[in-house]
Amino acid sequence: MAFKDLFIKPEEPKIQPKQSSANKTTQPGTLKESYYGKSSEDVHIASFTAPAGDSKVNDYRELLKKAIQEAHAGHPSAPDYVEFVVALSKMDGKPIDEETKFFSVFTGFEAQGVTVEKLIEAAEHYKQVVATEKEGFEASITTQSNNTIGKNKQAATELTAKNTDIDEQMKNLAEQKQANLKQIDTLNTSIQADGNKLESRKNDFESAFSSVTHEIDNNIALIKKHLQKSPA
Repeated sequence: MAFKDLFIKPEEPKIQPKQSSANKTTQPGTLKESYYGKSSEDVHIASFTAPAGDSKVNDYRELLKKAIQEAHAGHPSAPDYVEFVVALSKMDGKPIDEETKFFSVFTGFEAQGVTVEKLIEAAEHYKQVVATEKEGFEASITTQSNNTIGKNKQAATELTAKNTDIDEQMKNLAEQKQANLKQIDTLNTSIQADGNKLESRKNDFESAFSSVTHEIDNNIALIKKHLQKSPA
């Protein structure tokens, strides 16, 4: 993108025919208005169409444009780099090469005392203006990074540490669980063995009980048979 594209293309003004140097009575502070058909306060930097999805580009360009406009408003009344670029933009679409455009525009500026050195000096001045804005922007980004991103990073670090502790605890719990499962298996084996022993003892006792009670019952029956007489 050529540097002239950074400035707006104002509506084509009707430029009044230049007066001869003999008759010219331009008042101080009106050079810009007489040459461009508008005052210096109306000179604006062009809008830039940002790539899709990158809406902040336009926002930041507006901030930089405003800074240049404010710097330009305090510039001496003679035309400078800003007006030069605006004048170049008026030549767009005309069937002449770039070098001819520059010389054609500069001729009018040169008649008003503008030199190449002055144009470059003014351009460098506006570069410094936006460079200062960049420094302020970067300082703001750093502050926001420290206040927001820095805090979030700290919180993320703390949560990561907590998760590490949780992982260690889960590992210990998993090991404890495995140990418990082994102990449960041992206990279940013991329970089964002891249960079998008790069941066997119970069965043996029941057999003994049945045998003894059966023996007693038989003896009772014999006693009644042989010893218990009927009355005469």
